[in-house]
Amino acid sequence: MPAKLPNYFVANSLPSPATLMAYRRPLTPTQMVIISALWLALVLWILFGGARLNGPTLLTLLLSGVIVFYPIVKSWRQRQR
Repeated sequence: MPAKLPNYFVANSLPSPATLMAYRRPLTPTQMVIISALWLALVLWILFGGARLNGPTLLTLLLSGVIVFYPIVKSWRQRQR
C-alpha cells in the first residue's frame, strides 16, 4: 500500500502562497551578504558596462533593488526580535 501523502501534495488542496511564505525561515547573515554582493556586482556591471542611463534603466535598477532588499530587510528585522 503506498504511503499517504501530506495534504499539500494533493492537487485540490494546495496551500496558498501566503501559507507557504509563513513557514519560510529568515535568511542567514551570510545569505544576506551574498545576495547583496551579487546584486551590487550586477548593478555595477550595468552602470560601468556602457549601458545608457535613461529612465527605463534607472527604473529597472531601482525596482530590482526593492525586489532584492525587501526580503533581506524583512529577514534582518525578524532576526532582531
